[in-house]
Amino acid sequence: MARLPYLEADQVAPEYRDMLKRNTNLHKLLVNSPDMARAFNGIGGYIRFKSKLDPRLRELAILQVGWMERSEYEFTHHVKIGKEFGVTDDDIKAMMAETEGKPSNLEPLAKAILRGAREMVRELAMSDATFAEIWSPSRSTARWCACWRR
Repeated sequence: MARLPYLEADQVAPEYRDMLKRNTNLHKLLVNSPDMARAFNGIGGYIRFKSKLDPRLRELAILQVGWMERSEYEFTHHVKIGKEFGVTDDDIKAMMAETEGKPSNLEPLAKAILRGAREMVRELAMSDATFAEIWSPSRSTARWCACWRR
């Protein structure tokens, strides 16, 4: 149960009602602090629509964290978002298998990104090896380009 109220559009000033276009409890809660909600929506919008990170891989990483942290809200919310960006039911099953240390049919870059997300949850840091596998353009230009959109 939330300690702050979930506000409806008629409970906030007109200039902040646009922040409730996405009718989620998260947004209804955040609008209790409208300026902070505006900043949150700005960064969220940037990550979702303007970031160069491949959106399917981004959503798989978010799903990995939600799954590990047993965050029902985060996981179910990002299953819906992920499907908008190409995440399939098979991808989600593969992510669950990878979490349990079982093999999957995911491509190597997706496996590395999921491993990095797991390391961040478990160790609060990504290993140098995983980081290099994901981010180093000198190791594989093809991987670098697959991870980042132009």
